[in-house]
Amino acid sequence: MIQKLYECGCFDYRKYIIDNQKTLALNSDEAIVLINMLDAYKDNKAIKSSELIKISGLTKAKCEKALNSLFERSFYEIKLVSENDISKEVVSLDNFFNKVMLQLDNKVDNLEDELSNVIKYLNEKLNRILTSSELEIIESLVVEDRYKLEAFKKAVDILESKEKIISIKGIAQIIVNHDSNKSVNKESNILTDFMKKIK
Repeated sequence: MIQKLYECGCFDYRKYIIDNQKTLALNSDEAIVLINMLDAYKDNKAIKSSELIKISGLTKAKCEKALNSLFERSFYEIKLVSENDISKEVVSLDNFFNKVMLQLDNKVDNLEDELSNVIKYLNEKLNRILTSSELEIIESLVVEDRYKLEAFKKAVDILESKEKIISIKGIAQIIVNHDSNKSVNKESNILTDFMKKIK
């Protein structure tokens, strides 16, 4: 339905992405790249990263980082299609349209509420207010990597069972290393940088 509205020019995806940037867990570069992909998608499904770099106004590194993040989080897919017995790679934005439908049907978790619940839980567990660096780590885990309160509670339980000091760094390491749905190699660079700040 949303895709049909998009194809006939009746879906204001620019406004939708900007208004729902937090819900979609997009940073500004990812939002810009996604909007540019949608701009180009109607006319050319074989979108090249070099074209997106030109129209986005972002540096090559920033644009490629945004594209990788959007791909990893299934906002788009790359598919092979055959035309006149020649195979070529094209972009599919079906997943983005599905995300929009789910969000409009209120089936997407409210990340702001989840983040608030996690922060409240950790404040109580640590018996103090989290530092700005710790809050950034928690925000990265919840908003970007989509970990939920349950994952934080399990990490705290593991630390308590081993009689180790409960710290945000320890919790983050356990969450990332024990998540069966994610590879340890996919740990975000942002999280690694934040964890280095904690002494």
